[in-house]
Amino acid sequence: MANAVSDMNCVQCNDLIFDFVYELLDEPEAKPLREHLAGCETCAAELAKAKVDQQKLGRAALAITDVAPFPMPSERVAPETAPMPAAVAETAAKPMRRGARPITILAWVATLACCALVAIMLAFNHRERLDRQDFEVTTLERQHEDVQMRLASLDAKFAREQERIPEALNNDLFQLHVAGPGLVRPNVSAPFQVAIRDINGAMQPGKVEVTFLDDKNQIVATQTLDVGRNIVVPIPPELSKVHGPMRVKFVASAGTKTVGIVEEPIVSAKPALAAHLAVNKLIFKPGDKVQVRALVLDRFTLQPAAAASKFSIALANESGQAAAPAIDMTTFAGIGAGEIASPQNLPKEAIHCKRAATA
Repeated sequence: MANAVSDMNCVQCNDLIFDFVYELLDEPEAKPLREHLAGCETCAAELAKAKVDQQKLGRAALAITDVAPFPMPSERVAPETAPMPAAVAETAAKPMRRGARPITILAWVATLACCALVAIMLAFNHRERLDRQDFEVTTLERQHEDVQMRLASLDAKFAREQERIPEALNNDLFQLHVAGPGLVRPNVSAPFQVAIRDINGAMQPGKVEVTFLDDKNQIVATQTLDVGRNIVVPIPPELSKVHGPMRVKFVASAGTKTVGIVEEPIVSAKPALAAHLAVNKLIFKPGDKVQVRALVLDRFTLQPAAAASKFSIALANESGQAAAPAIDMTTFAGIGAGEIASPQNLPKEAIHCKRAATA
């Protein structure tokens, strides 16, 4: 609406529209009506309909054209009859009263009757429109109440769902936790640590299937463990036969539901030994015996090598070429000893004692 609506409401305006159309209202009554019509499109439309009805009434009144003319008394010609008595002549000489025009009065009565009938019909139509509007308003109010009730029901359902969300999340959202080494050896490396936890960090029961696969995706070892706390997964002995890059896969389940999958690359290390060598002196003459003592340790654990580990010791020049034949040694508790005879043609450059091979 372009303008603000006055204090008059639509019901009051509809009651005064016909009086306003026929200019029967005083200015104090007409002014608030005009202000309301200027700001209310619905009542302005009703005013337009009332003016159309007024025009119809006017055209209906003009449609009655068969009305006898009214002659003036002086223009009337007396019929040729016998002389009237003096009393009658005196009466005839007087002017005719207005009641002597029955045709004109009947025409006006008919016009007024038509106008009244049209007015009744218009009022009936107007009342019918108002009743229809009232019915539509009542229907809309009921629909609005129904929508409000549905919204209230949805709000209550949403509140109940929100209250159940933490419990549902705690029951459904589990996490698989895995920790372990990247370089593994059976009976040497630390085991993997595995646990199933909920979103609050509490441990939950379940099962964990652990699979070790080689670089060709072939299964090397597999095992299934029951989890109820933080458990350890030892390195299987089958990995001692496979060395190099591998993968370990953990699949955790609670009941019939899989709760987590973790897959990590690992390396299966080969057994390797390191030898620490010591000689009886630093300067030798050609033909002298070089006495050698060796301490052999596992590179991974730094523990002494297993009993009866074999390795060879050789003398070499600075270029790495052998200066004397190598000798074989056997360790006991990681310690081995032996001697090498230096050749008579021992070169004057420095000679190194090195471990040539390990068995």
